[in-house]
Amino acid sequence: MVQNDRLEIGRSHPFGARVSITTDDGVHERLFADPSGEPTSFPDAQAMQQKFLTLARPVLNGRADQLADAILSLGRFDRIEKATRLGRQ
Repeated sequence: MVQNDRLEIGRSHPFGARVSITTDDGVHERLFADPSGEPTSFPDAQAMQQKFLTLARPVLNGRADQLADAILSLGRFDRIEKATRLGRQ
């Protein structure tokens, strides 16, 4: 990793990235000044849920969807333990 002045100068945070791939056709480069999760590029609710499910399904098997639903409806639970139990089974 090296600092890239094209991404850092004039920025208030050092979270940008540059990806370069070299192929037989040349170098293909893409700059990401504000990666996902920054205020200007924060994912919407559907993207966040999909990311959660992508990461949770291999670990929680069939309970990932149930846990996601429980998290999204925490206001309906009288005790948080009922919702979090799905992640501990």
